[in-house]
Amino acid sequence: MKGADLESVQIDPIDAKTRVKDDGGRKPPTGSLSRTSSKAASIRKKAPPSAGEAPKMGRTTSSAAKGLNSLRFLDRTVTGKEGDAWRLIEKRFNQFAVGGKLPKDKFGICLGMADSIEFAGELYDAMARRRNINVEDGLTKEQVRDFWEEMTKKDLDARLSIFFDMCDKNGDGILSEEEVKEVLIMSASANKLSNFKNQAGTYAGLIMDELDPDHRGYIEMWQLEILLTGMVLKENGKANPTSDNTKKNQDTTNLAMSMIPQKYRNPTRRCISEGIELIQDNWKRFWVITIFILLNISLFEWKFLEYTKLPTFEVMGYCVCLAKAAGETLKLNMALILLPVCRKTLTGLRETWLGKLIPFDDNINFHKLISVAIVIGAIIHTGAHMGCNFIRLSTCPPDTFQRVYGNLLPAQPSYKDLLLTIPGVTGVIMDVMMFFCFLLATHAFRRNVINLPWPFNHLAGFTSFWYAHHLLIIVYILLILHGYFLVFATVWHPFSITSAPGDDYLSVHIRTLGDWTTALKNEFAKACEPPPQKPQVGASASRAVKGNLVRLETKANVNVSVEEAQSIYPVIIIKGPYGAPAQDYRKYDILLLIGLGIGATPFISILKDLLNHQKEGGSFGKVPDRAYFYWVTREQGSFEWFKGVMDDIAEYDKNDIIEMHSYLTCVHEEGDARSALIAMVQSLQHAKNGVDVVSQSRLRTHFSRPNWKRVFSTLASNHDSARVAASSNLFRTYIGAESNTVKLSDVPINSKLEVHFILSFAIDYISDIRPSPTNGKFNVFWQTNHLGPSEIAAIKAKNPNVKLAVSLGGDSIGNNKEKVYFSPKSINSWVQNAVSSLTSMIKHYNLDGIDIDYEHFRSNEKTFVECIGQVITILKKQQTIKFASIAPYEDDGPVQSHYMALWKKYGHVIDYVNFQFYAYDRLSVSQFVNRFNYHLSTRFKLCRKSTSSEFHKQG
Repeated sequence: MKGADLESVQIDPIDAKTRVKDDGGRKPPTGSLSRTSSKAASIRKKAPPSAGEAPKMGRTTSSAAKGLNSLRFLDRTVTGKEGDAWRLIEKRFNQFAVGGKLPKDKFGICLGMADSIEFAGELYDAMARRRNINVEDGLTKEQVRDFWEEMTKKDLDARLSIFFDMCDKNGDGILSEEEVKEVLIMSASANKLSNFKNQAGTYAGLIMDELDPDHRGYIEMWQLEILLTGMVLKENGKANPTSDNTKKNQDTTNLAMSMIPQKYRNPTRRCISEGIELIQDNWKRFWVITIFILLNISLFEWKFLEYTKLPTFEVMGYCVCLAKAAGETLKLNMALILLPVCRKTLTGLRETWLGKLIPFDDNINFHKLISVAIVIGAIIHTGAHMGCNFIRLSTCPPDTFQRVYGNLLPAQPSYKDLLLTIPGVTGVIMDVMMFFCFLLATHAFRRNVINLPWPFNHLAGFTSFWYAHHLLIIVYILLILHGYFLVFATVWHPFSITSAPGDDYLSVHIRTLGDWTTALKNEFAKACEPPPQKPQVGASASRAVKGNLVRLETKANVNVSVEEAQSIYPVIIIKGPYGAPAQDYRKYDILLLIGLGIGATPFISILKDLLNHQKEGGSFGKVPDRAYFYWVTREQGSFEWFKGVMDDIAEYDKNDIIEMHSYLTCVHEEGDARSALIAMVQSLQHAKNGVDVVSQSRLRTHFSRPNWKRVFSTLASNHDSARVAASSNLFRTYIGAESNTVKLSDVPINSKLEVHFILSFAIDYISDIRPSPTNGKFNVFWQTNHLGPSEIAAIKAKNPNVKLAVSLGGDSIGNNKEKVYFSPKSINSWVQNAVSSLTSMIKHYNLDGIDIDYEHFRSNEKTFVECIGQVITILKKQQTIKFASIAPYEDDGPVQSHYMALWKKYGHVIDYVNFQFYAYDRLSVSQFVNRFNYHLSTRFKLCRKSTSSEFHKQG
């Protein structure tokens, strides 16, 4: 019990021996207290007393003495005058005393409490414990008088102490729920309330709930006093309305304090506890509001700091920072404010998992919060502009204005000019409308609390609030107009690269289709405009040949630092280049390129690459054998774009690899009378000087649109054996292994398919009694009797769709089937030996490609990858082979990992991934197809995959 809470309560110790003896030899309980339930007995323990002493409460005069005069143990009719009352009690004592002592069972009758024998017995026990009297021996007349005098004292504390001791049967100074229950049962019995007696446990729990808010499992004497005080004050207040209200209020405060948990009684602890409970009850609101505030602060700070670094800060200072930062928050809040009032949207979101995190039912309050943020942002934004920025901008020195805004504004505006701009007018109108809407949305106007004079009385009420909010539609329109002219400092314009991979420059072709591209062309035209000079003889003719394109070459100044270059030249940000569908053109033998208008730019890059390949004598590796380019455009001026490329094709394409056809759709087709004369002039001009009159290039232009059916038919007849990448049909088979006498002529050949015969095998081993590796020097191990150079030449001459390759590696060698291991001594030596031996072998047998089929390894993955990858790259660069394939035999060993590593690094030079059907002899056809599709979609993506078989003569 804490005396600091009630000044009128004081605790004094008494002799512990007396308390222990009164309790019949019971030891003071030790430990702590815990509350079990409102209807069950509480287990209560108290810390052991020091120095053998137990606490006892002594009391000073209570501030509630006046209110507790009604706490009596004897009836008024019994007490009367003190002398008369004692004479009656003394008479009954003489009547019932035995041997000069009054038994316990006669105590109630002696005091005039014959109808409350049980209550009198509890009173007898409590007072006997207080005086260390053995209750079994009875009371002498002096002791009875002492009891009577104490019960009839006017001192409140004495009577309250007696009452508390009656309740506190174990004498520990506190009351448990069970003790309260026993007292209630006793009181109910004394007052003959049988129903109340049955509900004593419930009412005991009620008292504990009120007086034990901390759930300690017990109540103390001061709390019981305050409860009784409150009860008496309530009765006295009715009987005596003119009583001391101040005193009553103080006692009422004490009663309320007894019902407040301990953590709420101290102001600091109360604030902390209430804050924690507030967060626990409203955590959804707190985190949403926190995120909302942080977003606004972040946007405000970001825009504020951004404008401190801009040139305009020199003129307007922090005013422009405040205005722009507040405007940035307005963008966010104007976008959010309608969301909380979208009822259907909120209904849908409430049913999702978001309903557990976001308080959608509190949407109106969030809507109001956003509106407050908008009001604050609008005040700062408008005030900073109109009260500071406009003034500073209109009054700044002319030289400063010219330096900062010379490229943006033609002349320095006045305050009126700034106010009458679109942002100024729309901003003022928006402020007025939003102020009107906000005013009518306040509680006083919306609930019609305020009484306005006529005719303004119609502005108050929900109807006015409802219609005023519809003005926000106009506000949103004005918000768009308020800043519609904002242009990003950097704008993305996608263009196609027209330079080839081998060029020492990066070029793009840009068509003027809008204001930006037109302005860009004009700027380049100014820079490339030649100085005025006298016309020279033949200049116009040269102009006709070269066209109207002007080229200006500049060299970078290496002596200029990066900082100086950034201050002199504009910033050009380049992203890319990005991939295109035509980037794998080198994997095909024949190309058909079709471009429309400016869409031909990717193919110009391909044509340049083919030309560079011819100029350098084929040092760039394998390229397509033939390329057809069809360019269709509707404007004659478009030929200026690629005139140089067309001239280069006519000049450098000595091998006729590139066949270019340009079509001008604005001219009627050939044979039409309207274009016959133009066609005649075109023919004469081209025959005379080799220049086309339409394109001004050395390539002749076709009229109207191409006849695609005729074009495709011509291509198909010219390349009837070529494989079309979009719908390829390929048959591959291993042949010549295991001493079979199979011939190439034994295999049926379908002329509609591309057929690859893979000779098995060429191995970097020597076939002696004990085969041994040769470090990349490959030898022939297939049956050359039937698969020699003459047989190969014959089958290829008879069937243009047939190609042959040699397979490197294999599974085993010799009669003992010794395994063939990939075991190079070093990467460089193995690659050198392999290129040399394979080049001789491929040329001797007139082969077209190689197949990698190693299944056993005595090297790590990196060595295998570099050896095989470098050999394929070199053979393709030398044009020794046209294709290469790998055969990743599927097992649980290192085969798959080696081939996957090879594919990852050198997949761009590998044309086929070969899945050997015979290697999956335990699978059905459908199972093999599933396995093939698995590899197709997971391991070896973006490649041409094929299945293969192994051909034997008997099957």
